[in-house]
Amino acid sequence: MPQARIGAFLGRGNAGAVVAGPMSRLVVKWTTDPVEVGAWLAAVTHAARGQPLPGIARVFDVHLGHREAAVVREEVTPATSARWRSLEDMDGIALRRAARLIGVGRLCRHGALVQAGLDLRDRALAQGAWGPMGVGLRALAAVTPAAPSDVRAGNVAWTEQGYTLFDPGRTPLETLVAGRGEAHKRCPNATALGRAVRDLLGKTPSYADCRVVGPRDLSAVMQAHGWSKDEIEGTAGFHTQDDSILVLQGEEWSVLHELVHAAGVIDVSLAPWLAEGLTEAVAQLAAAKNRWAHHTTYADEVAMIRDRLCPALGMSVQELGRLVASDPRGAAQAIAARLAQNQGSPVDSWLKVIRQDASTHHGLVTKLRSVRYNREKKGRAPRSTMPPRWPFLDKESDAHRPPVNPLKAPPTWSR
Repeated sequence: MPQARIGAFLGRGNAGAVVAGPMSRLVVKWTTDPVEVGAWLAAVTHAARGQPLPGIARVFDVHLGHREAAVVREEVTPATSARWRSLEDMDGIALRRAARLIGVGRLCRHGALVQAGLDLRDRALAQGAWGPMGVGLRALAAVTPAAPSDVRAGNVAWTEQGYTLFDPGRTPLETLVAGRGEAHKRCPNATALGRAVRDLLGKTPSYADCRVVGPRDLSAVMQAHGWSKDEIEGTAGFHTQDDSILVLQGEEWSVLHELVHAAGVIDVSLAPWLAEGLTEAVAQLAAAKNRWAHHTTYADEVAMIRDRLCPALGMSVQELGRLVASDPRGAAQAIAARLAQNQGSPVDSWLKVIRQDASTHHGLVTKLRSVRYNREKKGRAPRSTMPPRWPFLDKESDAHRPPVNPLKAPPTWSR
């Protein structure tokens, strides 16, 4: 791979950006996160003493500015797809839970939650390929007032030493709240809404925190997650990478929709239109059962779920929601298999129109029409090989026979 020119933009984080460094295999990280700055200062101090921290990307220099810093560190390659999948194992799940506990504990100034998160993280990093990172983070915790909390797959690379953390900062939500210093109120009625979702789907929504934020804050977090301003327009709620739910002020009705997502109805294997339509259909069902006012959305997607997909599957909205929530990663395969069983046609042909890269529902509509046409075609009587009979033909007279064109030979019928 050719070396990027000096200063070339390489990526963006929730509190800074990364550009190409002055030498090969070096990058410059600009950050405004004081926790990350403190971690890099501790790491460069250890390196200067000849004791580099294991499990932490090597850092060579830190240039401090006014509430910002430029960090010169080694360039690392994020973990491969196989390694990414391994991060979804029990240790990876424990790390995400630890990040949620630490972040929420700091936001709420709840020391017991922070300590519980640190303990859970230490246990997850105590063995195997995670071991070096655990040693490095414990060393950071001993010399810095606030240890990194955003230890998750997106900030981890695979090196010869094992897993290596290259972004030792705070979670996106913690960065936002601490950086702006603005008050955020909790989502209204979240407990009762979550209970209603659990009763419908048989699964309790899993999330770290749910807060109501202003449009500027919601836009900042979504942009930090890679969304463009055009994509953000009209968004009422968002689920962050650290499992926090942000709801736009004035759009509190969307809490119910987001809690259905938090219960597992997500687009990890399904097309976004299918996941959003099913999520909203379940939310509307929960609101109707509990006589709650609910602002409906995703009208076309909901109609597609209720009027076409569910009848084709022979399932209700609730049954389909339970199927997806029970196994989000295998949901597309399970739905395609049931469609193949009920409607005919190979599983792969159904999977093609409902999986994650199916941008619209038009493919499913076309597929359902094609299957119905073929089924009706097979059910028709075979075309007769006998000559057509004239309904007005009088057997005793040829007066009503249609005139014969003398320029054409009479048709010859064969069996």
